[in-house]
Amino acid sequence: MDAASLGSLLLAAAAFAVFPLRLAFIRISSHGAVDHYYWMLYSSAFRDQRRLPAVIEGKYLLEDERQFYPPGFAVLLSLLPKALRQGPASRYLALILDLVTLAILLGFAWAAGLSRDALLAVAIVFGFAPALTTYNTQLTSRGLGNLFLVVGLFAQVMAAQAPTGAAWLWTISLVALAGVIVTHKMTTQFAVVLWPFWTYALAQTGGAEAAWLTGLSPLAALILAILVTSPAMQLGQWRAHVDIVTFWNRNWRDLGAHQFRQSPLYGDPSEKTPPTFHRDGLKGAVRHLMLVVGYQPLAVFLPVTLSFSASPPLWIVVWLAVAYVWALATLLINPLKCLGGGHLYLFNAVCPTALWWGFAMATPAAETVALFVLGLGVTVLSLSVSYRRRSSSKNVSDDDMDRVIEHLNGLPAGHVAAFPVTAAERIAFETPHAVFWGGHGLGFRTLEPYWPVMRKPLETAFQEHGIDLVVLDTSWWPEGGRILSDACESGSRAAFGKWCLFETGSDLERSSDSGNTQ
Repeated sequence: MDAASLGSLLLAAAAFAVFPLRLAFIRISSHGAVDHYYWMLYSSAFRDQRRLPAVIEGKYLLEDERQFYPPGFAVLLSLLPKALRQGPASRYLALILDLVTLAILLGFAWAAGLSRDALLAVAIVFGFAPALTTYNTQLTSRGLGNLFLVVGLFAQVMAAQAPTGAAWLWTISLVALAGVIVTHKMTTQFAVVLWPFWTYALAQTGGAEAAWLTGLSPLAALILAILVTSPAMQLGQWRAHVDIVTFWNRNWRDLGAHQFRQSPLYGDPSEKTPPTFHRDGLKGAVRHLMLVVGYQPLAVFLPVTLSFSASPPLWIVVWLAVAYVWALATLLINPLKCLGGGHLYLFNAVCPTALWWGFAMATPAAETVALFVLGLGVTVLSLSVSYRRRSSSKNVSDDDMDRVIEHLNGLPAGHVAAFPVTAAERIAFETPHAVFWGGHGLGFRTLEPYWPVMRKPLETAFQEHGIDLVVLDTSWWPEGGRILSDACESGSRAAFGKWCLFETGSDLERSSDSGNTQ
């Protein structure tokens, strides 16, 4: 077997390794689902009501019941049978969306004339990308938003390259970009930031006409989104978007903080507290840089390939460069930290990374192959570290939580506070109770006194929101058992392994049928 054949065989083996890798991450993450439960509630509400905004009644005490989170993913889920939408197979829907994105990516690369080995390289880069592998392990709208963005951008590239008859491609682009707007907020933000540079890049390919059509497409997509979802829904969606951005503008320093240990009321200044996501000084900046590298190591080696191979099309370079510059800006520049965790923008950098490597591996120099192997090795190392951390982490949903859920289902519908708040999502979905939580659409002013750190006394919070029961993970906040016993009037408690359940002594009467909207 010659070297070329051996190389093709190794590339094929690596490409086929992607699927079991993704399945392994999904399985190891199955007990850590959080937003997964929200999407099941949201999609069920839309399926029952068939209107926007959908209303999730009697579930989240700290937000508007009208759901102004972009509805695209919930609408898609509502089309699926309940057994698929809410059963164990729902964990794999994010993977299916990634496979559809990969199929489109490979189709575009094949149409561009890339060789078999180059196509395998594209599949490997996309399939092993830590940004996708470690994140897409539960129901999430990010994958659908990225799929719409990829379709929209590819359609515009093809339209700009077509001498005539490209109207249908511009139409596809318009529909896909409207899909981005109604599906995912951070992808929409990235599209807005990308657009001036993207317009310039396509102008180099398609001239003035392509520049005008590309430049006007975000506005046209917004108009289409308004027509499809209604002006009221879009007004509420953008109002909710401003709500969360201004919330994080005020609170980004507390992102990742312990809700109580770093609380001005319950924290102990003499104790060493867990660090927040945004840390100060050089160490904080280096940590963010390492996070960016770890989310997509193969992209870091791409500029070096320019010394050994031809540059890819300008639009690929622009797409990738803007994604990385924006990711770093939102991680390192304080006024921009309210626009989302910057490393998550690298989700939108996976496709241009894969395409660039495809072009580099089409007729690779030995140095390019060496860089690809090195980058893949660093990627595997990053995935190994992530897998080890996740497999040893203390997950929110576990066997003890199963017992808590079973117990709660035997009680009349009430109001439950759960700490950490990540447990609230499962309780909201699987029990008849309303939860002391929000943070999905509109209502961050209501949430702010209690999260990301507690700024009101627990007694006051429980009284204001009529909390009947409190669930605590004692491994997350060991000293919380004593504090909650004092805060709950009755002091009655029950233990379920590491979880404790407290009764507040509330004498509020509620209808037993006011809860579950599954």
